[in-house]
Amino acid sequence: MKDSSVGVSEAIVLAGGRGTRLQSVIPGQQKVVAQVAGFPFIERVIEQIEVAGIRRIILAVGYASDQVKQAVSNFEFPGVDIVFSEETEPLGTGGAVRNCLPLVSEDNVLILNGDSLVKFPLIEFLNFHHVKTADLSMLLCNVADISRFGEVILGDDEQILGLREKQGLSVRGWINAGIYAVKKSLIASMPVGSYSFETDVLSDLTNILAFGLRVDAPFLDIGTPVDFSKAADFVVKD
Repeated sequence: MKDSSVGVSEAIVLAGGRGTRLQSVIPGQQKVVAQVAGFPFIERVIEQIEVAGIRRIILAVGYASDQVKQAVSNFEFPGVDIVFSEETEPLGTGGAVRNCLPLVSEDNVLILNGDSLVKFPLIEFLNFHHVKTADLSMLLCNVADISRFGEVILGDDEQILGLREKQGLSVRGWINAGIYAVKKSLIASMPVGSYSFETDVLSDLTNILAFGLRVDAPFLDIGTPVDFSKAADFVVKD
């Protein structure tokens, strides 16, 4: 495993959501451990993190946490320490990130969703975050239909000017791929409780120095049955 050249050695993976939209095809199952091409989906996520030189992964678990722990117990990533931050009640993505704070020991941490993948070297994203000396960096993907995701608005210097919420517009644009590099101090400033990282934290960037790295890379979010059906083909193709 390669060392991260920018000193980011920890990651938080959000793996606690109920995946309500997927229950029709994986009833009772935590979506991040759903089998894709013979592997739990989250194994592919962790594999990508490991390649970037991350040595410690904090899995934020909640719904069906026992399924995630069982799946992870069978993974083989030598040199990677995987620990769990478990919520006792639904915290949303923001509350789940804040709940991980006692387990974060580095000044910067990589944050990812356990139900999506971007085919892009994460080490390049971490280098971008380091060069920008940002409070928060966000990986952005260009997709043909932003209606499910909303849109990220950037200035000429790649600073994030704002996020436009989902408006039902089926047009091409830059979306938040759910991959962030964040200063620990930003996480510490977030409140304890249940809320959304995307809606409640990223909606007001007034006091946050945030930048977006635009990448032309394939993106997949398995949150709907239609997109889940594409997952096997996505993970096996280069």
